[in-house]
Amino acid sequence: MRSIAIAVAALALANPVIAREVLLPGGTQIPLVTVDELSSKTNNTGEPIKLKVRDDVRIGEVVAIPAGTMAVGQITDARGTGAFGVNGKLQLAPLYLQIAGVTVRLVGGELAQGETNVGTVAGLLTSGLVSGRSAKVRAGSPVGSRVMRDVRLPLEAVPVVTGPTSTPPGAPPKP
Repeated sequence: MRSIAIAVAALALANPVIAREVLLPGGTQIPLVTVDELSSKTNNTGEPIKLKVRDDVRIGEVVAIPAGTMAVGQITDARGTGAFGVNGKLQLAPLYLQIAGVTVRLVGGELAQGETNVGTVAGLLTSGLVSGRSAKVRAGSPVGSRVMRDVRLPLEAVPVVTGPTSTPPGAPPKP
């Protein structure tokens, strides 16, 4: 029994493991972008939307959330166009992403409103013949978000190779 304990201790010393988790602080900015084009003409309030992380999110030297990680958002307000030049409205909110089996709750959001050429519409407004433009969000549009509260993310344990065949950090390579 004692020899097993010594073998386990020797193995642990021979192959140390780096940190197993990283703290992702509440308030950390998460650079998200929309995956699909959205429109107040075709999308509805309450509809889920696909988002993805644009850039790696790093905590120190550790990539806590890699670029390309998918996230889920929601359309919180979608209003179509109206008479007399009233533009459509589309409001988005990030909800969460999942990384290493942990759900990271997000807060933030974006608002898009339709555009109208005021000069063209001005003469027709009194007749009610002109409606506003639909609000559109192009695929790849940024969506502001940040982490709602502190979250501990597990990292995959990576053994550090040591021993006679390895070169210590900072030492010249062996011939």
